[in-house]
Parts: sequence; structure tokens; C-alpha cells
Amino acid sequence: MKSKILILIAVVLLSASSCEDFLKEEPKSLLSSSTIFTTEDGLVAGILGVYDGLMGFYTWEASGAMYLGTDEGCTKWGSSFRADFDSYSWSTESYYLAHFWHNHYTIIMRANLLIRDAPESSIEPEVVDRIVAEAKFLRALAYFRLVQLWGPVPITLGSEAEELPREPVGKVYALIVQDLIDATQPGVLPVEKSASHAGRVTHYAAKTLLGRVYLTMASYKKYGTTFEGLMSEAGKSDYGYQTSLTESTIELYGKAEVVLKDIIDNGPYELLDNYADIFVIENKNLNPESIFEVQFSEEKGAGWSKDLGYPCWPPFGTDLTSWAGHTNNKGIPSLVLFYAQEGDQRLEYNMPSNYIDLWSSNPAERFFVERTDEPDDPSNYMNMVNNNGNFYAYGGFGKYRWGPEPFVSHGYAGGQDVPTNGIMMRYADVLLMYAEASLEANGGATQDGLDAVNQIRNRARGFNIAPSQTPEFPNLTLSELTLDEIMDERVRELCIEHYRKFDLLRTNKLQEAILTRKPTNDPNMTGPITIDDSKWLYPIPQTEIDIVVDKGLLWQNPGY
Repeated sequence: MKSKILILIAVVLLSASSCEDFLKEEPKSLLSSSTIFTTEDGLVAGILGVYDGLMGFYTWEASGAMYLGTDEGCTKWGSSFRADFDSYSWSTESYYLAHFWHNHYTIIMRANLLIRDAPESSIEPEVVDRIVAEAKFLRALAYFRLVQLWGPVPITLGSEAEELPREPVGKVYALIVQDLIDATQPGVLPVEKSASHAGRVTHYAAKTLLGRVYLTMASYKKYGTTFEGLMSEAGKSDYGYQTSLTESTIELYGKAEVVLKDIIDNGPYELLDNYADIFVIENKNLNPESIFEVQFSEEKGAGWSKDLGYPCWPPFGTDLTSWAGHTNNKGIPSLVLFYAQEGDQRLEYNMPSNYIDLWSSNPAERFFVERTDEPDDPSNYMNMVNNNGNFYAYGGFGKYRWGPEPFVSHGYAGGQDVPTNGIMMRYADVLLMYAEASLEANGGATQDGLDAVNQIRNRARGFNIAPSQTPEFPNLTLSELTLDEIMDERVRELCIEHYRKFDLLRTNKLQEAILTRKPTNDPNMTGPITIDDSKWLYPIPQTEIDIVVDKGLLWQNPGY
């Protein structure tokens, strides 16, 4: 598989690093991993080049992969790559899918250089071991994304593109799991986060990914009938989860349960008292709920947030046109139905009532519901969901609100380049994954799993508010803790945190979820639709297939 972007990766890697003074000492002709990776500065430059690729996970391609076209979010655009994601109308020629594919393989091949060449250096073994473990974590993360979105994918362990075949998912996961087992060996990665190594992976971050991988493998093997059908249609029945994974479903759920329980029992994490505090700039990196974050500059970030539905302007002091113009995606009105139980404080934080937009046929009459000192009328939400004779639309999410407190202006000019990190892993997700793994591994809810979920619900109502004070939002009981309830709790807690599409795929609930989307009068929102099974996977980019001599190696997914 020859890819036009997969060229001299050493040079690309080094250009992405921050060790400019060090690199200037070497003539360009000598820039290679064998010469650069001979000092600790060189190794750090190399690993930073791999981390640099993670920012691509939070660009516009990521927003489509994560939640557009689900029951979480939609886009305000009627014709764009975002609209394609929302309506499942992408094609083999889609440039954004090719970019998404290339970005992941760039991460993989940058990591491959370090994994191959770093151990040959004479640097202290503990430094080398840490760098290699970080590279293996990042390689595993990239392959994990690829296998979930494309199914069987080529495996490369080098730094150059070759004519490589698509491999069974079991073989891809074997590499992912082994990389993460290597990365989580005791003493290799630091246990605690530190300000001096902000954004670099820790022991328990690698374990969190390992737990998620085991859970995903188990889910696909138990529930992934649509995926298995696609592999059968492609004539590749032995490439699916049920045939190429050697461990049983129960064994995989059990491994997830053990790994996630270790994080709960021994990791340095806890839920913050205030849900809102997780996401403000002042708490990024070192707050005890955050496990792993994608780093953006302390002084200048990027516009990634507007493509994930976060408003770049505070909701007051600006007109609708300016504000809405900086939010490309938005919540689906019916997302509010997940928060139907009164007492869940996450609703007003994730989907603020003052972000509801009542439209009129006369543009001059369009307005936001004004925020007051008292909560807005809850009926506004239902008006939005049911139209109620008007055009109620939801303008964006309030989750990442820049500034020390909610609704306090962040002060960044134009609302652009706000240096907010993307939180990729946090402790609440670990608790919910553990509850699911425990439920499935034991054939029913366990007390430990129930306690994990109720910790999150206690925080959602306010730790100082007893369950009896919110009768519509009580703690769950063992009999109530089902897979469906855990999935719903994941939406309430983790909405727009890059999990929903993957959760729906691995539990075979994607089509079911799409059919719950409540349409509005919004001409750009895709309402409930029935999708062809082929849309459960992305197509291999045609640009990749075109440059492969042996087309049988890089066969196309069914339906494309």
C-alpha cells in the first residue's frame, strides 16, 4: 500500500517537534532516526512528533467520526463534509475520509521509527523504555480508531508504505493489545501526571485504553452481527470478530473488568465535586478526574471546538449571527430526552436552556431565549423537541465553557484559538466501562458495578443532595442496572466526548439510535433515516486503492 503522504517519516516527524535548536545542529542530509535518536533530546523530539498527530483527532474529521449522524449531534450545514457525516452520504472519493486515514497511519509510522530505533541507542534504559512505551500507546490508539471505523486494515511496522494486505480484525487487535500490555508493565510509565510532562501518557492512561479495547472486542464479538454480515458479504467471514478473536466473549469482558477495577482501586483519580470544573481551562491536565488530554498551546489553541459543537462565543453580549457563525455542529433536540428525569444537573450544563433558538420566518425576529437569574422554563426544551408550531433549534453545546466559571467570557479575541485541551479519557468513563464489563462478565449487575454508576449519578444531582430529594432521578438498584441503562448514562455523562458513535457500533445499536432522532423544521438537520448496513464502516479511500498494484490486497468494504 503506497500512500502519497507516507514518505520520509523521519523528516516529517522531526519537523513537528519542538526541539528546534537541537535539530539545527544536524545537516539536513543526516536527518534520520539513526542519528537523531542517539540523545535524550532527540528521543523527546521524536515522541513529541508522534503526539502532534493527536490534534488531528479533534479536527473536523473527528467530529464526524465521533457523533454526527447519531442521537447526539447534527450539523447546521446543509452541504458540506459535515452534512455528509450527518446523512451518511460519504463516498470512496471523500477527501476528509482520506485525510482521516492518512493522519492515523502517519501517527503509526512515526511511532514505528521510535519503537524500532530507540532501543539501539546508548541512552539510559529507563528513558528509552518510557519513550518506547509512549510510542506503543500511540500506535495502539491509532490502530484502534482505524479498526473500529474501517474494519480489517493493513498493518505496517515500518516507516515506509508498502503493498500490504488488509488483516483480520483479530490480528489488528492482537497488535493493539500487545502494545498496551508492553506499555503497562510496572515501572515503565509514570503513575502520576506532572506539569513538566503535561499531555504525555501515564501508566493508568495506558490501562484505561487497554480496558476500553477489551470491552470493545467483547462487545463486537457478542453483539456485532451487522459487522459480521459485512465481512460475510465481502467473502471475508474469517476476518470478523467472531472468527478471528481467539478468546471467548466472557474472557474478554473479564479482562476488561480486571483492568478497569485496578484503575478504580489503585489509580490516582476521583470524581470532581462539580461537573463543570472538569472542562474549564484553569483545570486542564492536572485535575484528578482527567486521565489523558490532547494538548493545545497554553497561549493559543485551535478552532477544533467549533467543529465539535462548542460555541466559541459566550451566549450573551453578541448577536445571533456572530455567535452561531462560530459553531458548526449542534445538539439534536431529542438529546434532551436522555435528561428527562428532573434533578440531573448535567442537562443545564451540557445543553443550556439559553442556547435554545426560537426562529421566525422573519430573520429580524430571530432570538435566543434570554438567560435570567432563575432557570429558564423547562417547557422550552419540549417546545424545541416537538416544534410546538415554531422553529426551535439548538445552537450548540455548553460543555467547554472557557473561563474560570460557567458563562464567564474567556476573553480570547473572536472566540477563536482558545487553548482548551481535548479530554480523551476521564475517570467517569472508567467507572461506566467497569459497570458494563462487570455486568456482562458476571451475567448480571454486581454491587461494585452498581456503586460505580451511582457515584456518577450522585455527582450529577450534587453530592450534597440526597437521592430522596430528587425522586425522579434516584440512585439505581441492581435490578435496574442493565446494558441499556448504562448506555443511556454514558450519553448523559459523556455527551460530545467522542464515545457515542463507537458505543453504538460495538453494541450494534447504531440504526436504532438514528431512528430516535427527532426532526425539527431545520432544513439542514437529517431526521430519522434508515441506513444501509454498508454505512457501519467507512470505505477504503479510493486514492489508496488506485495506487495499489494488487487490488486483492486492499479490497473495498461492501456497498462501495
